[in-house]
Amino acid sequence: MWAAFSQNVGSGAQFQAINKIAERLNIHAIIPETPNWISKVQVVGMGRPGEGIKRKIKYLNMILQDEQDNQVKATVYGDDIPLYQDIFHLFHTYLIMGACIQPAVTYTTPLHTFDWIIDKKTIVDPIDKNDSDEIELPPPRIVNATSFQDINNQASRASKSRI
Repeated sequence: MWAAFSQNVGSGAQFQAINKIAERLNIHAIIPETPNWISKVQVVGMGRPGEGIKRKIKYLNMILQDEQDNQVKATVYGDDIPLYQDIFHLFHTYLIMGACIQPAVTYTTPLHTFDWIIDKKTIVDPIDKNDSDEIELPPPRIVNATSFQDINNQASRASKSRI
């Protein structure tokens, strides 16, 4: 249904045409059964290409974040890594369509119920800073952190008030 990889990257006109048949959704609204979706995301985390210990499968993990700050793990495997390695950049924004959605498999708390697999069939459109139709997502917000000294002071006050 969608174009081959050689046409999967870049063409804003292609996405304008697809926008008419696909629904624009945030990460949490996309499940394996969701047909024809597009999501605007920013790469907020990116690892180096790695290799599995047991099965020797190469992979590239990323964390994508949408406009509502929802996050999902996205992975590119094997021969698809060279196709996308130079396209995805940290803190750049993309329109993505057609990633394979599968249940998250992890030994820790997952970012989301599902993970995205980006392959040759996935359409990726980088959003250019000069694009008049789409604007880039702002960089992720900095979380307000509490210093250890403040935690210690708060614990001391709490224990004194109990006495």
